Amino acid sequence: MSFEETFEEYINCYTEHKEKEIKLKVIKDAIKTHYNNQEERLMKINGVVARLKTKKEYSIKEDIYEYLEDYGYLPLVVSVNKALEKQFNLSSARTNQKSSVRLYTGGKAIVNSKSIVNRYSYIQDYDLEKLSDEFKRSFTEEKLAKASLEEVKAQLKDEMPSNSISTDYGTLKLTESYDFDMNVVFDRISKNKEAFIKMLEQNVYEILIFPEETRILMSGNDFLGEQTVEVLYSKPNVKTDSLFVKKRALNQYKKDGYAFSHFEIDIDPFEFFKTCKISMTKMNDLIQQGIIPEKDIEPFLEVVGETEFIEVLNEGSVEQQSSLHHQKLIERSQKYRSDTEEHYIVDSSLPSSTDIKIDIEDFNF
Repeated sequence: MSFEETFEEYINCYTEHKEKEIKLKVIKDAIKTHYNNQEERLMKINGVVARLKTKKEYSIKEDIYEYLEDYGYLPLVVSVNKALEKQFNLSSARTNQKSSVRLYTGGKAIVNSKSIVNRYSYIQDYDLEKLSDEFKRSFTEEKLAKASLEEVKAQLKDEMPSNSISTDYGTLKLTESYDFDMNVVFDRISKNKEAFIKMLEQNVYEILIFPEETRILMSGNDFLGEQTVEVLYSKPNVKTDSLFVKKRALNQYKKDGYAFSHFEIDIDPFEFFKTCKISMTKMNDLIQQGIIPEKDIEPFLEVVGETEFIEVLNEGSVEQQSSLHHQKLIERSQKYRSDTEEHYIVDSSLPSSTDIKIDIEDFNF
């Protein structure tokens, strides 16, 4: 099948999935109308459940970092800030890398959502029993349509002749998403470094840092390892060879006025992770998995907003959620026992450093 044919199939699958998705929402809205006409917080009808849920928004208190550090959770919930990613080559620390395709339409809709809603407006008049039957059928149809869409998206990605293609519907682009293993990030930036330092003007220096091949500007008073930039510039390294730059390039840098220096950054892990932003998404995932006890984390969070919403789902999905929660409680209990039984040792501690040789802020993270 050619790229053009696959793209046409992708549009057809997208259109079909969108229609199934909108129809399912119409059914859910009709069920929610019935739910609002009762006083109970839970409504069950023929294997379909409607229930009132609360979504909380939190702000994070500063002392949460100490709690997360004490239990070894900190590297699991922090994220790399954009400045750090720009300054260092962190490709070796990437994890959960995924590639896909995305169609950028410039705001133009491929399907007319309003017309689809109008087409299924008669559903609003159904009684609960008929709505539950429609919901179960449409729920399955939407999942199947989504699976077909994802399948053709994967095929389309493999057939893309370039990273960006113009189409009648908009621009189709290859996309990439990834996360970082923060312990690997820490190891990556705390190893030996080499720098080529050049004075641009009084107390302003251009720094080329290897192996990241990063170019940054620093003042002479800023520290690279144990020495200031000014000291490293005035007393260049006596080494004649570089670990990261070939001899010819090394000599060229020196000809261009750069001083060659080798330095080390010895960073305390906690001090580093404190400079990283906590991801509420990551923390919520660990709470849902039962890894971080919710009651333990609550004192470090301040509720800044609450939103109530009605959730409609299959009774089987509710049972799966309950079973998963029960399993996590069992795992948490087992972990507690393993932690308290003297013949069983779990070591989840982070590496530590007794001497901090660099202020993180001095390195412009």
